[in-house]
Amino acid sequence: MKNYLKKLSALILALAMLFSLSACEDDPVNGYTGPWWTQTGGNSAHTGTLDTDGVELPSLSQLPAEVWKYQLKSALSIINSSLLVVEDNIFFGTSDGKVICMGDSTKKPYIKWTYQTENGITNSLCYKDGVVYCGGYDGFLYAFNAEDGSLVWFKYLNSAIADAPVLVNDTIVCGTLNGKVYSLKLENGTQIWDYSLTEGIATDIMYYDGGVEGGMVVFAAQDTYFHALNATTGKALWSVSTGTVNPQAPSAADGYVYLPSGEGIVYCVDAATGEKKWTFETENNVYIVGYPAIKDGKVIVGSFDGMIYCLDAKTGEKLWEYDTYYRITSPATIAGSYVLFGASHPTASTEYLYCLNFYTGEFVWCAYSATAIKVEPTVVNGAVYYTNNGGYIIKLSGEQKLEDVTD
Repeated sequence: MKNYLKKLSALILALAMLFSLSACEDDPVNGYTGPWWTQTGGNSAHTGTLDTDGVELPSLSQLPAEVWKYQLKSALSIINSSLLVVEDNIFFGTSDGKVICMGDSTKKPYIKWTYQTENGITNSLCYKDGVVYCGGYDGFLYAFNAEDGSLVWFKYLNSAIADAPVLVNDTIVCGTLNGKVYSLKLENGTQIWDYSLTEGIATDIMYYDGGVEGGMVVFAAQDTYFHALNATTGKALWSVSTGTVNPQAPSAADGYVYLPSGEGIVYCVDAATGEKKWTFETENNVYIVGYPAIKDGKVIVGSFDGMIYCLDAKTGEKLWEYDTYYRITSPATIAGSYVLFGASHPTASTEYLYCLNFYTGEFVWCAYSATAIKVEPTVVNGAVYYTNNGGYIIKLSGEQKLEDVTD
């Protein structure tokens, strides 16, 4: 009750400021006005890329210079969430329960605000119109003023929120470990619908605005099924079993949904019906890492077998593959003509951020990382942000060329 009253007092104070909130997307940063990386995968459909409407951004053809490196003070502050980048702010959560906003307006980053929750943050945040949304292992879904970290609203959902929620127009859809999925209003957290499963939610939730009227949310549960619900009504649409208890987050584009399994298989299904269109198996049937990234009719998936695969999005035909001889540790990010991802040697303490040519799979460059890169790199306006298990956040940018690591 004491913690609840503390949250309530902060909420009352925040409401006085809410009406002065303005959307950050409208303010340019060094002439760049977005798009920004506002949730895991860069967008609600988890495509791992940002649509820049044909605007040519700074090239990643050469290894960019390290602008800065920042390490969180606590050894317990492992960053399991994507790095959201909006204007000159970086938002993320940590394993010791902190929600952090870091400023990036100077050459040296700094902590703008921190909010301490009651338990760990094991999933990615979401951002929209000056508000940051976060699900915690303490069972609360939080909405924060992005400028100062004050509470806008909070909602107790009766069970831990282990995986990332997703933004659906003016709502947010969130799943819990007790098998409940909720749709809440972004404005005040009022519940719109809920859906119950017998097993807990096992992946980040994805939203796709195609397939059916009202769009759909797709996720996997611990019952080995991927489930699709109507995003507007919460009505069940279809379910597909992959026979695995270790699924990864789905993604979608152009009428198809891509479901990565724990047995190294990617399933492509029709978004409207769930009918399987094709499957692709990795060479050693080792599980896929993260959501499949999608762009220009191509799907990029990485596996613990050390391979990055590029597939035809409609047929599943393998277009190219690249063998890192390591383990892929993060989902891929597609930035223009390039693909970025983390890879780790299975026994030696060797970790890298790789960059390949998106169209050919040819090696471009890689940068050394102190420990494993577990979440997707964030690429905004040619700058690359990534984090590792050592609690470091690194920013690469600029035209200066560093010494390449050889293939």
